[in-house]
Amino acid sequence: MSEGSANPAQAQQRPWVSPRQQPVKGIVQPRVLPPFGKPTRHTNKLDYIMTTVLKEAAKHKHVWPFQEPVDAQTLMIPLYHERITRPMDLKTIESRLKSTYYTCAQECIDDIETVFQNCYTFNWKEDDVTIMAQNVHEVIKQSLEQAPREEHDMDVYWGKNKKKTAKEPIETVLKKESRGPSEAPSDSATEPMGKPERKVAGKKTGKRKVDSDEDEKPEQLRAKHKKFCEIDNSVYGTAYRERQRKRWALLYMARDLKKMRDESISAIMKPAHKLLTEFFSKKYAEFAWVFYDPVDAEGFGLHDYRKIIKEPMDLKTIRSKMDTGVYKEPSEFEHDIRLMLKNCFLYNPVGDPVYMFGTKFQEVFDKRWADIKDAHSRASSVAPQSVPVSLPTTTPKLPKSEDVSQINNALNMIEAFETKLRGRLDAACILKQQLLCAKTKRENSPNEPFPNRLITETRIMCTAPSLQNVRILTNKHRDRRSKRTTHNANSENKENIKN
Repeated sequence: MSEGSANPAQAQQRPWVSPRQQPVKGIVQPRVLPPFGKPTRHTNKLDYIMTTVLKEAAKHKHVWPFQEPVDAQTLMIPLYHERITRPMDLKTIESRLKSTYYTCAQECIDDIETVFQNCYTFNWKEDDVTIMAQNVHEVIKQSLEQAPREEHDMDVYWGKNKKKTAKEPIETVLKKESRGPSEAPSDSATEPMGKPERKVAGKKTGKRKVDSDEDEKPEQLRAKHKKFCEIDNSVYGTAYRERQRKRWALLYMARDLKKMRDESISAIMKPAHKLLTEFFSKKYAEFAWVFYDPVDAEGFGLHDYRKIIKEPMDLKTIRSKMDTGVYKEPSEFEHDIRLMLKNCFLYNPVGDPVYMFGTKFQEVFDKRWADIKDAHSRASSVAPQSVPVSLPTTTPKLPKSEDVSQINNALNMIEAFETKLRGRLDAACILKQQLLCAKTKRENSPNEPFPNRLITETRIMCTAPSLQNVRILTNKHRDRRSKRTTHNANSENKENIKN
């Protein structure tokens, strides 16, 4: 029985059992160092769990929810630590094994069982995380079946308690070799004390011989050089040079691949590439991790996923298309992001954690994408004025008169079309304001006459191919017409009076 499942009676017998801890920012980190008085040891079964069971479990694709302590604040599950009194995770178990926390293998196995029992207790049977826990739990059970039957103590072979085995004789030999010349019997030990001058002179002569090669013959110098080359080839020989050549070849290849990737991303796609890179960073990993990989429908038991989602999409697929230059326009990148979010909202119900992550992702993307569009529009409007124009040194050839006339005709056509569109847009804005005013009047006073004229003009505008058949009478136009009518009536009255 591990401390994660110990009852009060056992806690009194074992005072080292961890008390219940309060979460800090939504996380409870169980202690990994053995408390004072707790007996600990390292056995062959504990070593098997650390080196084999946990290593094999870490390779499973569904193990990631159980590798770290549960962050109730990030996952927005505030009731987790009220229902789960003894949180546990695989990383904590591995740290306990490395610090020789356990007394026997059964304590470690109990902690492993606590990890999955907490998951089964808090989540429903149909939840994805429950299915993932069952898959990883089964892998660990199969690994534990191959564990040693008999348990016996082992020496710790890591950390501060690591025992020195093969290095000590080598270091001892090196020290003896380094001390050899100084500890060798010198001439002074056998010669009388009265002859120190010959000894000093001999040392000086030997030092000069070592530092200078002036007294050596050319044959001796060639032999010394040949010996040095042999030593150099033994240390930095053909194998070393081959390794260096391969290393530099890999570096050049990586540089060329990076250059090709940068060239495949056009200048207009740089902001989108930067935004995609940020979604893979820790800044947005809190909610973006759900969309990193393709949905594993078989692993999660989502048998209807392929029927509902016809075009799956994920961030790694988008990044692959970005790096290989598939996207030519930012709109293509935006389309795939929208498709990914649409699939999320279509399959997951409202209130589901994945749905909430998708909502948060959409809010961030909409804001950042709007900023990118604004920056692009400002750059496109300022760039023609800020870029200096260098005049050519040679006089360019003048185009033909026919080409110039065709260009002028095209410019006139596009200007006329632009004017037509602007007029139609202005007319639509005026008509929209009139309809809003009519709606407000009808809501406040039901006796207000129905705006049949505005309805008719709206239908004509929305169905007419051009503005030639559309005539919109605004309030301003009606005021002008009424003024003209009044002015004409007054002038006629004055003429009648004169007559």
